Amino acid sequence: MNTVPVVVIRASDNCFLDVLHCFAEENVPVIPVIFSWEGASAWISEKSIFFHDPVCIKNPAEDEFVAARQMEQLGQKLLAQFGCKIMLIATSDTALVFVNRHYEILGRYFLQPGGHNFNQTCWKELRKDSFYRTMQAHNVPIPLTISVNGPDDISAAVEHMVYPCVYKPSIKTIDNAFQRIHNGRKAVECQTEEELRERLRQEVEAGFDVVVQEKIEFDRLEEEVSCYLYSDDRDNIRMISAQHKIMEFPAKYGTGVVSQTFFSEDLAALAVKTIRALHWHGFLGVELMFSKKHQRWVVIEANLRPWLSNYFQAVAGFNYLTMLYKDAIGLLKPYGETKCPDGKHIIYRVNLAQMVKKCVCECTSTEEALQKFEDFISNHQGKIVFTYAIPEDPAPGRYEIAMLREAYPHHEAAFDRIEQLVFA
Repeated sequence: MNTVPVVVIRASDNCFLDVLHCFAEENVPVIPVIFSWEGASAWISEKSIFFHDPVCIKNPAEDEFVAARQMEQLGQKLLAQFGCKIMLIATSDTALVFVNRHYEILGRYFLQPGGHNFNQTCWKELRKDSFYRTMQAHNVPIPLTISVNGPDDISAAVEHMVYPCVYKPSIKTIDNAFQRIHNGRKAVECQTEEELRERLRQEVEAGFDVVVQEKIEFDRLEEEVSCYLYSDDRDNIRMISAQHKIMEFPAKYGTGVVSQTFFSEDLAALAVKTIRALHWHGFLGVELMFSKKHQRWVVIEANLRPWLSNYFQAVAGFNYLTMLYKDAIGLLKPYGETKCPDGKHIIYRVNLAQMVKKCVCECTSTEEALQKFEDFISNHQGKIVFTYAIPEDPAPGRYEIAMLREAYPHHEAAFDRIEQLVFA
């Protein structure tokens, strides 16, 4: 394959490592762009055999203009070396916002997913208010969503909203201020008009533009589905796949502890309608929920960047990252038919650290919890893909287990057995 590299901005460690693993499947060279911040967790991805020669930039949240200048300098160097623009991939929404805020300059040197020729900003798709309007214009089912950009918008939002509801920022900021101020929450739930009115007043005073959205309530984990797909520049759907949680922590609406591959032609059709409404070129993740109230599936949002399980999908046969690379350098084969799961083989993804934490919370002792985890892994039928631990690149997984040993001391024998199971 061509030696033209891709540039990947590390912002989410899990996502970044998944991207490294996806590209490693076809020996695509990756230039990591990294930064850190005070209080950041350990960067497990740095233990990977595929992590090397990183380019360090200023944390954009501290000085985005210095960071942008450093990215420009990298772009100039790569353009001179390879004679073409290089695909740039952000691994978080905040990094994606940073890239687009400076794309007028960065676009001279870098491509990014989305536009016809991978050379456009994606504000319209990234903003939740304009995304909602696009879905409405193309008759894509989506929960009622109302923008609040100032004090004059509050009364109408309160009056017309359906309860319960949630509100979230129209678009994330580079410093992820909304989530930081709200104790890590991506969205805030409100039950009544009075509660929503007071909270919106506070958010407007704090300077946030938000969208208020009807909360979709469902009964089963399989009623929340992540659908992934790739569209070429002619709106041909090259690949499509999906997954849903079968175990989460904490309940309800927690992090996926165990997920499985899944496919439904009806949900695939809804995801296809979404990506075509956006005229999106590249990979896209579409979040779907079944509304108990309306008795139909609705689109919640679309993820324009790689998701937290892109390597899991690659193991299942759907490597969206390498397809993007081939597309960007002109090696994508002519369209024939859409690749879909055959439904015969189900693969499972396990978040090792989250599952240990879940077991500890549910059991009366750490010893009992680790035994429960061990029993689950040893008795599980089917292929398992772990968040960090893969046989081809064992160091990140071993480091994750070492961190668990430190968090739950005096259980060396149990963790020895777990490590053997994980890398069996």
